[in-house]
Amino acid sequence: MTSSWFRFPRVLWVACLLAVLVTVPGFWMGAFGDDYFHQAVLEGLTPFGGPLNMYQFASGDPAEMQERLCHGPYPWWTLPEIRVVFFRPLSSALLWVDQQLFGSNLTGAHIHSALWYAAMALVCGLLFRRTLPGKVGALALLIFVLNQSHWFPAVWPANRNALVAAVPALAGMLAYMRWREDGWKWGLPLSLLGLAVGFLGSETAVGVLGLWGFYAMLGPRDSLARKVTAFLPVLAVTAGYVVLYKGMGYGAHGSGSYLDPTGEPLVYAAVLPMRLLALTGGLLAAMPVDLWVLFLSLRPLLSLTGLAALLLFAYLLWCCWPVLEERHRRALRWMIPGTALSLLPVAATFPMNRLLLVPSIGGSVVVATVLVHYWGTWRQLAGMRRRLAVALAGFLVLVNFIVPPLAWTAQSLIITKLDRHVEEVYAATPLVYSEDPAVHNVLLVAPDPLACAYPPIIHALLEHRRELAPWLCLSLAPHDHRLTRTGENALTLEVINGCMLRTEFEQLMRGPSWPLRKGDKLSLCGVEIAILEANDTGPTKLGVAFDRSLDDKALNFLVWKDGGIRPFDMLGVGQSMVVARGKGLME
Repeated sequence: MTSSWFRFPRVLWVACLLAVLVTVPGFWMGAFGDDYFHQAVLEGLTPFGGPLNMYQFASGDPAEMQERLCHGPYPWWTLPEIRVVFFRPLSSALLWVDQQLFGSNLTGAHIHSALWYAAMALVCGLLFRRTLPGKVGALALLIFVLNQSHWFPAVWPANRNALVAAVPALAGMLAYMRWREDGWKWGLPLSLLGLAVGFLGSETAVGVLGLWGFYAMLGPRDSLARKVTAFLPVLAVTAGYVVLYKGMGYGAHGSGSYLDPTGEPLVYAAVLPMRLLALTGGLLAAMPVDLWVLFLSLRPLLSLTGLAALLLFAYLLWCCWPVLEERHRRALRWMIPGTALSLLPVAATFPMNRLLLVPSIGGSVVVATVLVHYWGTWRQLAGMRRRLAVALAGFLVLVNFIVPPLAWTAQSLIITKLDRHVEEVYAATPLVYSEDPAVHNVLLVAPDPLACAYPPIIHALLEHRRELAPWLCLSLAPHDHRLTRTGENALTLEVINGCMLRTEFEQLMRGPSWPLRKGDKLSLCGVEIAILEANDTGPTKLGVAFDRSLDDKALNFLVWKDGGIRPFDMLGVGQSMVVARGKGLME
């Protein structure tokens, strides 16, 4: 821990270089998930969004959404009034610049993201150098840079917005600290500018305010009145941002995944404890929080693991607190509650490791504090206490220094392989293009979210089309289904041993507060969907009626089979069969 490599300023440049190196395997990754949506916006394939508004997934206009429901790619169960619009003009503009400079080749965009991550390493390093003892700050910086939860914002262009927000906001916080502690006259205006630019990047800047606010109240040695007065300009900029954000209709409404804490406080409060604990497990113990989305049964375990990690680190900090330097304790006094506060905004959506960019600033400091203390004292212990200290230090080294570089590389290679396979599969999907509102490509059951909404988008991009193929996905429920043709133009689809609208991805477009009940009917262009049976969570059986025979060539029925989307020969009237869910591309 005393090597010159763990001292400032050298560790700053080592960290910046390391920040770029861990992203290199992702330079050739290509597009993934929302990258396709953004390309579709820039290519004019969807009316949602534009060069300065790339994160408008649903505007809240029922008439506009009805068009998307009629022709796809949004699923039929989407709430017509749903609003998922995020204020990210700077991040949107940077995606547009990438497209202008590099076209559809995303290598340049990945390098662009890597430079933002290096900038993040730099500003965090400057923060740690200013507030922490040298070896603790240096170790915390290396832990932060290697943190595998940063893979998404550092490598995935669609998630770069987190860095575009955090870097200027943190730079603004540093300028504020120089103003408060050193009397630097340019500190206040530059801090407000940094915060404003961060707000233009994304909502991630709100998380920085958690650290900033607690520093302002607990960091400087000054009277409470002076602390409050000095923080008022920051609050004024924040208030202006909130008024603009709400006044222009940004935010979320109607989604079960994205919640509005101010508009839906009771719903938010109900899910907050479990989400916070799961995120805490990822923050302190490097738990794979992304499992929250994939496996509903693991959610209690993730939350309990987070609770155990929280209690363990609280105990470990309590044990080593008396021997910490006063400068170190002073930093922890505002970093720990600031980190807790920074988790509240990201808990408004479903837990994922990629949400931990800002909270991991404080999390890295906590882990570094514990590691430095127990690494330095284990020789002084004996018996079981010594073995526990060695085990603890070994575990922290493993999950913070050995596993992360491997995880960065592995995730980049896995997603690169997945991207290429996805494009091969969807390029071969037999879609029919037509402006005739009677034409539909109907996927009976999607095995995963990539197959539910993305096939027409990816197919159109790969085929250089100027419009999307009309698309209708009947179910995303992770179960087998029973298909029955009940008439010349009608069928039923029943979920076997399950229901619809239970998974996170299904609830993305319709939250539990807006359930579909037995007897509800939804009319699309030439299609009427009736809920024949439902439980407390969602539909279990659909009736689907078309305005023409199911044998009409205008209806292109599709089924997921053998790892791809295949043509499906519709059953005869009265016939029934089981449609297996199949293994999706994400599994």
